[in-house]
Parts: sequence; structure tokens; C-alpha cells
Amino acid sequence: SDAQLKIPFNYSRITVLVPIGFLLENENGLGLMNKEANWLLEPAFKTIKRFENDLFLVENENGLGLYKSNGSPLLPCAYQRIVKFDDNTFQLTNSKGLAYFLLAENKIVALQP
Repeated sequence: SDAQLKIPFNYSRITVLVPIGFLLENENGLGLMNKEANWLLEPAFKTIKRFENDLFLVENENGLGLYKSNGSPLLPCAYQRIVKFDDNTFQLTNSKGLAYFLLAENKIVALQP
């Protein structure tokens, strides 16, 4: 069946993100919409980049964060840097220093000074 999706034409940019949906930009910022035209991430971000197959690195005025492709947050936008350390770990940098996010455990481990 040929399904159709109608997106209002009030966006300055629309980019298809297979298989998730669409990256949309308006005066509020960037957002993600799924194929059913439901918001995964409301337009409020300076940047949204695919980080892994199921993860997005996002940035707003508070810093960088990490979201799943379904729109659920893994890490709030509070970091200056987020880098993949290994298959299960991300290295995080903020004003307090370095920490590590363990993906499988969904846990942040901070380094003690």
C-alpha cells in the first residue's frame, strides 16, 4: 500500500531519516518526527545528529545530550562533549570534569578527583 504523510509546509528544512522519519527545522530549531507524523523530539535543538543506529546526539542552549531514536532521553543536554569510548560506554565532559555513561546499565560513573 502507498501510504502518504502530509507535513505542513512551515519548515525551512525537511530531511528524510530512514527508517525513523524526518528531521525538521523551523524558527524554534530542529526536531524529529516519525513516519506517522508524531513528534519524537519537538523542534528545540541547535543540532541533531545520528550517533549510532538507535541514538541521536542533540544540542540545545544547555549543551549536548543523547536520545534514543524513539525520542526517549538517555542523557540530558548538559555536556560539553560526548564521545563513544567503546561499544557500551560514552565519555562525557562537563564543567565538573570527566564521567562515563554505561549504556547497558543506563548508569553514569563519575571519576573522583
